[in-house]
Amino acid sequence: MSKVNILHLSDLHFGTENGTTSMLRREERLNGLIQHIYYMSASNSGLKPDIVVVSGDIGWSGQYSDYEIAGSWLDSLLTRLGLQKEDLLLCPGNHDIDRGTAEFSYHIRTAEEAKKHLSIENIHYRIPPFKAFIDFCKEFGICQPMSTS
Repeated sequence: MSKVNILHLSDLHFGTENGTTSMLRREERLNGLIQHIYYMSASNSGLKPDIVVVSGDIGWSGQYSDYEIAGSWLDSLLTRLGLQKEDLLLCPGNHDIDRGTAEFSYHIRTAEEAKKHLSIENIHYRIPPFKAFIDFCKEFGICQPMSTS
């Protein structure tokens, strides 16, 4: 059995920048992370990532501008590691939702409620708040099984 190295990132929160100074500080830290990961993977230590998983909160507020910043950084990361977009797995988190279009604030209490609330028939309620995330994935070249129309 061969091993697979996974670079797991979470809570990147692109879009939290509120000024030039904080933007530069964030850029410095994230570019430093890319450099560190690159040096680790280039050192023949067997730590080169085969895939990158970002498990939620890519953006801060589910706005298109969050994903413009994220796309640029993810491109840099993948390029530096010699990976392709097919080697990237993104999962939305609670900050990837546009709260201005979210129509639900529902606490699921039972398995039956979960089955009904998360069914394919009711999924259209979940798509509009994640539209910026879904559109970003499509534009970034990551296949999406769902339609946003």
